[in-house]
Amino acid sequence: MNRQRLYSTLRPGANDSASRVALGAHAMVFAGIGCMLAMTEPDLLREYGDALAAAFSVIATFFTAEYALRLYAAPAAPGGEHRGELRSRLSWAVSLGGIVDLLACCRGHGARRPQRGAYVRLCLVFKLVRYSPGLTILQRVIAHARPPAVVLLGFSIVLLAAAASPICWSATPNRELWLDPAALWWAW
Repeated sequence: MNRQRLYSTLRPGANDSASRVALGAHAMVFAGIGCMLAMTEPDLLREYGDALAAAFSVIATFFTAEYALRLYAAPAAPGGEHRGELRSRLSWAVSLGGIVDLLACCRGHGARRPQRGAYVRLCLVFKLVRYSPGLTILQRVIAHARPPAVVLLGFSIVLLAAAASPICWSATPNRELWLDPAALWWAW
């Protein structure tokens, strides 16, 4: 396949093929997030754990193929002809987009232990940024306002943890301070 054509197809908004790829990627991201959420519910995990793990493996395989295609097409990016194939690929692989794509390929540790690897799999949410023009604009705004945004994010995390702590203490008075997902959800 022609690298330049593949690069254009994988670049959001470049043409109709790119729009179809973006639509498919959105569907896979939402399916992956749905699987992850379903795996946090003990009853669903007990009943459908193997099916959820299989579905997440299919989704991870899709993103693995996308990662391989992006790595292959990296030399067709603007400036790639000056860097050479290996440096272009390496440059893309260590970029934020390349790292997020690599993490999206991770299958985690199976359906019976959904919490392990959940933070790695959560990077699926960040894949939406590439395919959504509105989120891309938000990404640029955040990049320009990084110091205040980091302070605001830190404050929000501390506030969320502080709000979740009484919920944890009231729900499980015998346990140490432990922020479980349900308490964080209710605090949010």
